[in-house]
Amino acid sequence: MQAGFDLGSMKGAGPPSKVMLVIQNRIAEMQKVVELVEQFGAAHGVPQAVTNDLNQSLDELLNNTISYGYEDQRSHDIIISCFTRNTS
Repeated sequence: MQAGFDLGSMKGAGPPSKVMLVIQNRIAEMQKVVELVEQFGAAHGVPQAVTNDLNQSLDELLNNTISYGYEDQRSHDIIISCFTRNTS
């Protein structure tokens, strides 16, 4: 699965309210999460400070999970979802 989404393919429908990304338990995969959060935040008007905070939190969580969360050296999927919710 790709990081992010193609805003050009939405044809006036607006950005999706939910996206999902599957990464492997490798540090190099974490950049895909940064890109997903950046794209999703920009598409939904999320303030850059909030996007930065979310990326920092995910970096810490994923780094610890990848580095210490598995007892074996096999590949494992990690699923990242971003979604919006109407709060009005």
